[in-house]
Amino acid sequence: MAVLQCTQCGSTQVQNLELYVATIDPGSALKKGLAQPAEEKAALVGPLLVAGFGVALLASGVILLGLLVTVGGAVWGARERGKEQTSRRERAKWPKKMICMHCKEPFLP
Repeated sequence: MAVLQCTQCGSTQVQNLELYVATIDPGSALKKGLAQPAEEKAALVGPLLVAGFGVALLASGVILLGLLVTVGGAVWGARERGKEQTSRRERAKWPKKMICMHCKEPFLP
């Protein structure tokens, strides 16, 4: 049987992070620092409105400004979506994480 070791200090005194956080006092700053990352949702209404306004500018003949506004809305939307995907990945990793009881460093086995 393989023994889990801390990736930081090599200690074998490790515990599941989710179980460890459940045992910490609710008001503790440590609990807040180790808690599961918050879920972020992509706010796409703003980027869609901006892109729509850019398309309206394009349709009315204001080409350069219309392109700039449309591309700006698309980039904003892509960044929002990227933040949501990053949040999902981090939340999916969290239950698999361990914490070293020696150096208190969380790690993925």
